[in-house]
Amino acid sequence: MTTQIIASFQKTRPWVLFLSILGFISAGIMLLAGLAAPVTLVSTGKPESIAGGVALFVFYSVAAVLFYLIPSVLLSRYAARIGDLLAAPNDVASLEAAIAAQKSFWRYVGIFALIGLCIGVLCLVVALVAVGFAVVR
Repeated sequence: MTTQIIASFQKTRPWVLFLSILGFISAGIMLLAGLAAPVTLVSTGKPESIAGGVALFVFYSVAAVLFYLIPSVLLSRYAARIGDLLAAPNDVASLEAAIAAQKSFWRYVGIFALIGLCIGVLCLVVALVAVGFAVVR
């Protein structure tokens, strides 16, 4: 491997670690918000508030895991594989492991982007149908 390849990985690793740590912190904050919202709503004692609190907890928990925790774990693994590569710069297996870890992160992000795009198109179609029904009325 060339020194340029190793230097690029060296410069990339701190940013990958930073984003991973930022994601873990964001997941924690979101989970805390997911716990705080239901506690506030449940304190009213109303059944509908309790149901809303549980729904908020589930929503925040799922969002924290999907949007922050899983990508942060994937980035953390990528940073670890870069560390292995920097420890043994001439080990091709370490390079392969680093690139495979990076691929896993981008595959996850790509799948999420595709799902988001599909949801956006679906929302657009639903909105257009709703406007069409409103105009016909």
